[in-house]
Amino acid sequence: MEIIKGSQVDYTIEGLNQGVKFINPNASAVCGCGESFTVRDEKFSSNTNTAQKKN
Repeated sequence: MEIIKGSQVDYTIEGLNQGVKFINPNASAVCGCGESFTVRDEKFSSNTNTAQKKN
């Protein structure tokens, strides 16, 4: 669970778009849709891809 430690979940409304936004300080890259991220750190395997699912 270290890869999501310190993460925040926020509900945003931007114009006509609204939904849940994940903010992960451990992510080095995030996909365009916001459902997955990449973590690069010595504590974790390099280039580990982990999917975050929206409810």
